[in-house]
Amino acid sequence: MNHMRHIVALGIILLLSGCIAQEIEYYAFPTYYSGCELHLVEEFIQAAALEPDIPEEDILAVINKWHHELSQSPDLHLLPPLMVAFLIDPVTYDIYEELHIDPSNPAASVEKLTVWAHEHMVHTQTLPVFARSPGNDPWGTIPVSATRRTPVYKYVLPSEMSAMSMFSGKITGKCSSLAALNASLLRLMGAEPDNVIILWLEGHTLGLVKIDDTLYEFNNTVIHEVDNLLFRKRFTARTFLGLFNEYTSTDRDITINDDVLDSQDSLVDALWRITWESEPPHDMLLPEKIQRDEVVSLIFGESNATNELAILAKYTYQSLYVKRPELYLKASLRSPKALELSAEFDSADEIVEWIKTHIATGSIFKDHEHRIMLADQVIVFKTGGFKDQAVLAHTLLTLKGYNPIIMITSDTAYIEVDTTIYDIKTWNIVDSVTGTVELVLQL
Repeated sequence: MNHMRHIVALGIILLLSGCIAQEIEYYAFPTYYSGCELHLVEEFIQAAALEPDIPEEDILAVINKWHHELSQSPDLHLLPPLMVAFLIDPVTYDIYEELHIDPSNPAASVEKLTVWAHEHMVHTQTLPVFARSPGNDPWGTIPVSATRRTPVYKYVLPSEMSAMSMFSGKITGKCSSLAALNASLLRLMGAEPDNVIILWLEGHTLGLVKIDDTLYEFNNTVIHEVDNLLFRKRFTARTFLGLFNEYTSTDRDITINDDVLDSQDSLVDALWRITWESEPPHDMLLPEKIQRDEVVSLIFGESNATNELAILAKYTYQSLYVKRPELYLKASLRSPKALELSAEFDSADEIVEWIKTHIATGSIFKDHEHRIMLADQVIVFKTGGFKDQAVLAHTLLTLKGYNPIIMITSDTAYIEVDTTIYDIKTWNIVDSVTGTVELVLQL
């Protein structure tokens, strides 16, 4: 994978505490520009039109993917869509291909992942720029009182974790994102959906998997067999605040006792039957054996067009195969980074000039023809396709009181502000749109 062969560049940042200048390394990361800005499959467009009403606050929460919203959702019901999105993302499959897994040898496969995770993944807060507790994050801060602000922590999709390598040269994310990525890779390696669970503690997330009748814990960048009393006590001596996987979740307190660990049932079946003496959930969305093409068809096609989990997964994935793509604009307006940046501008011309000067052309998404970046992603990663740059411009212009409209064609995007139209490809002012407008976004 080319994201492991980075070019080192040097940058200067100001630490938030004391504003001390510190030299840090920045790394190149893969971006994608195919010359095609938008290409949507008719079958998936028609499926999106069948989308039923879902609470807007739920959709915005899964788009922004902030910890405090997803982890406080009733019964953690907004977290399974995240897992499904991880199982769609091409970066998950790129990593799996890099591992050269032998499906007939699960133990050797897990060992390969163990070594790879240790060498190529890193927790955000182990990096000097984001160190300390609660630690800083690139996504900005929100007020929690009149005098105090707190970082906005967010779940980052595999494509974002790859882009976050700009800070480390490695796949980068918080414990929750690392757990979701490892869970997804273990699913590709043959773990069944009811044998993979992610467990939530106050301030931390880790996972447990049973594969070929062997239990493994995955915790940040470490994966190990649960094969002795000390490792078992990491589960039996703790009370977890909930769990989730790709098809179910609960915010009930959980203690995973020896009976659960030793059960011949799946992890989900054992937990529900032994801990709560109830019938476990079995409404799985994805098959036991994961193939990306099949997952894409199941999530974006008509068979699950009215399934809330599939729909929320599409919004989590930032796909344009949704009924309300304008909600990506609303989600962008919530971005602390955009709010902070907008304060620097007094006019539309200043916003346009800043984007021209600071934002490169290229999406963080390999399948960018049907995905869209948010304003904060464009700001943090300093790159975006034409429609992504249009989203950033729309966000900043709206925050300054304008009422812009985005128009996307197959090869570029336009933004109209008052009576002025900009072609995002060049940022030149044009008299009219050239080509067929495939999608219009406005609030």
